[in-house]
Amino acid sequence: MKLRYLVQLVTISCCFFAGGLSVANDKPVLTPINMLLLSGNHPHESEGIKAQVGDSIETIQKIIGSTGGEIEITQGSAAGVIVTVPPGAFNEDISVTLSQNSGSLSPNEGVFSDIVIDITPGELTHFANPIQITVPFNSSNGFPVPYYINEKGYLKPCQIVNIDTNAGIMTFETYHASFFTWIYSLTTIPREDLTKFKTGDDGFRITNYGTAPLTTGGECFGMSTFAIWYFDKKGSGLYDKYWSNISACTGGDVKGQDIIATRAHLSVSRQWSLYVPKLQQLQGFSDLMRMGWIRNVLSNTKIPTVLYLYNNSSHNGTHAVVAYDMNELNTTYIYDPNYPNSTKSVVFNNSTHQFESYNGYGSVAPLGTGTFFYKESFENIWKDAENGFSSPDATVEITSHTSGETVQDRNQTITGDVTFGQAIVEKIEIYVNGVTYSSTVSSSGSFSLSVTLDSGENKPKFTTKAYDQANNLVTVSNNLQCEQFTLNAPSDDAVILVTLTWDKNDTDLDLYTIDPTGDYSAYYHKITGDGGELDYDDTNGYGPEHWTLQYSDTVRWDQDYRIRVHYYSDHGNGGTNYDVTVKLYEGTDKESLQSFSGYLSSNNSSNDGPNDTGADWANIVTIRPVQTATGASFARAKMSISKDGSVPIITVPVPSPAERLEAKQHIHAE
Repeated sequence: MKLRYLVQLVTISCCFFAGGLSVANDKPVLTPINMLLLSGNHPHESEGIKAQVGDSIETIQKIIGSTGGEIEITQGSAAGVIVTVPPGAFNEDISVTLSQNSGSLSPNEGVFSDIVIDITPGELTHFANPIQITVPFNSSNGFPVPYYINEKGYLKPCQIVNIDTNAGIMTFETYHASFFTWIYSLTTIPREDLTKFKTGDDGFRITNYGTAPLTTGGECFGMSTFAIWYFDKKGSGLYDKYWSNISACTGGDVKGQDIIATRAHLSVSRQWSLYVPKLQQLQGFSDLMRMGWIRNVLSNTKIPTVLYLYNNSSHNGTHAVVAYDMNELNTTYIYDPNYPNSTKSVVFNNSTHQFESYNGYGSVAPLGTGTFFYKESFENIWKDAENGFSSPDATVEITSHTSGETVQDRNQTITGDVTFGQAIVEKIEIYVNGVTYSSTVSSSGSFSLSVTLDSGENKPKFTTKAYDQANNLVTVSNNLQCEQFTLNAPSDDAVILVTLTWDKNDTDLDLYTIDPTGDYSAYYHKITGDGGELDYDDTNGYGPEHWTLQYSDTVRWDQDYRIRVHYYSDHGNGGTNYDVTVKLYEGTDKESLQSFSGYLSSNNSSNDGPNDTGADWANIVTIRPVQTATGASFARAKMSISKDGSVPIITVPVPSPAERLEAKQHIHAE
């Protein structure tokens, strides 16, 4: 069974012009970090402090499955550390090891807690849903700032989601399986030039606008986090890079930086929607603590960090900026994506211990980007930018066929690759002769889907879809909207052509046809004695499945063909909508097309005989073809399903349940 992630996102715009974020997808190798420190350093990351990881002191192991669970250290100085794994973080039982480590580090600012913990969930490097780490702390030591230790030993700040200074308990979250620690922030005056980030060198040159229909609320979160990632991993100079015009086939030019900003924002939109409400609801996290958190992170990592600006009364009008320096009066210098190449500041009032309003935003909160794991790595976006971005549109390349090709079989599997433009394409649809065929697109851009062609020239239309910042699937432009792709099929025309598609991935619907003799086509008996044929059994979602009766086959004129759909298995994914299209008299002047839609909520893999009934079945239509197409109409050819319950007697043997199951498993294995 596939693990599905249902994410409910809150649409939160980054105001003035908009909002966005992004960070690298570090995948820690769970081996001692001091062995990994020999690898090459990144331009600015190496300027921060490094942790030296030692030996395990206390180790606890526990099996945790898909429903989640807890594991706790009960001895030693890390006693009371609890790791909470939420439901859906794992899709199977995993042996989780929680250890205290003898590692050490020397902070530039603050006091090391003398605690390093190691979370190892088998072979996993990250979690599907964020885990929570709850740690006790002594408030007399200061305010604890939690860090994720990446694969090179450098610190990345984690997101605090709960803190109780009276009880001395802090909870932070992470998607990463790795080492973690925390540093107590003090009230010492920091050194100037905490990082080498400069807005005119390291921010975007473009101004923060949204990209319809993907990021209409703005891209400040994506711009802020990508600017930090680039500074961290690639060095200075983002401002003057990726400034070339990139032409869209549908018209107009955009800058390379525009594509980066949109892609980065879409990659991290889940994090924005997940943590903005948590920050606004976080109790006990005073402005004094937030200021200390910012200073501690800048001092110890030497890398800028993201600030979330908001008003307590509403989620609307939120904004993300980059904090990169702080002076002796605790004024924080920021890069604001709304104002490229401008130095702005957020003032901390040392008398009231509160942040003063900035551009109408009354509250300031730091975002722990070391917590996050993004949909698309920024490394991939950077590589595409280095290659010049072929287009802001999605670029669809068909690898299985060439345009204008003549094929010998009307049932064709079209494969290809999608190069992403301003969005990660998740779904592709091909519309051919009145039928829409759908397929998911892999993270690498590959796709494969089966279609049925008409005789003669076919002009399929390709539609690409991506998720916007609110997790809605929207259509994005692609190159094949400007280029006509054709395929020719000289196959025999069909008297009846039935196509089944559905809209739920990882589900299994089956198309059945029962002919006038009682013979049938199903996944376990595809071809009737008359030659009617089911082409394919799609067990993984969407379809299509086709049944064809051609003029060259034996056609039972003026007799009934019954079309049915069965929900074999939902694989745990619930109900699905289906569409059935019926084409009659192909290639004649009376060619007709009719569509039928419905919804099946029940599934039953053992109720799959051709004449079985139940909530997992849908009777679609009974077709009575007229021998002469001249003067024929779909109204005459189509008849309603009998209301008296009478059905033809099945005269063809039905395989045993064991044989039918074997057929389904064989198909799935292929």
